[in-house]
Amino acid sequence: IAADTSETAVFTGISVNEIEFTTFEEISNAKISIKEAELPSSTTAPLGEVNRYIEIDAPKLEGKLKEARIKFIVEKKWLDEKGFAASDIVLQRLANNVWRELTTTKLREDASKGYYEAVTPGFSLFAITAKKAVKEAVEEVKEEEAEEKAVEEPKAPESPVIAEKQWPAWIYLFLIAVIAVIAAAFLFSAKRRKHRSYRR
Repeated sequence: IAADTSETAVFTGISVNEIEFTTFEEISNAKISIKEAELPSSTTAPLGEVNRYIEIDAPKLEGKLKEARIKFIVEKKWLDEKGFAASDIVLQRLANNVWRELTTTKLREDASKGYYEAVTPGFSLFAITAKKAVKEAVEEVKEEEAEEKAVEEPKAPESPVIAEKQWPAWIYLFLIAVIAVIAAAFLFSAKRRKHRSYRR
């Protein structure tokens, strides 16, 4: 492999179907091995929904790799099941025990698959992941909050009803008794005046 010359390795039977790479210097008998892997128990999973882990190993290219472009495939069935769009795919690389998102581009898609390319500075353990774009995620959260607010929005308080003051029954009875006494006194007084007038 000549320095600054692009070389391509093709793979079959795995989600990564092609790796195009360039080196800083001339290298002979370079070999790239690739396999599906599992997340080591001591390693934290990357952010997002993981489609699968891929381990790429190329000992002779270590420290001599100028750039590599990894081309891979993701089944649309998986995206539909997880609720992601074809544009949500991001390839992440584990380097120094830290997951780093790689610049990932969707090349094309057909009825059943999405085809992608990601640029990496080296080889190690990779994770094909699906992540919502920050803007989309924020908009979804706002929509959910708006829906919850609409459901939980309290009704405007009704105008208080001022109850009419109700007097106790004994007050009415007392007033009636007073009126009766006054009326009786008035009648009695009137009769006395009438009786005196008659005697004269």
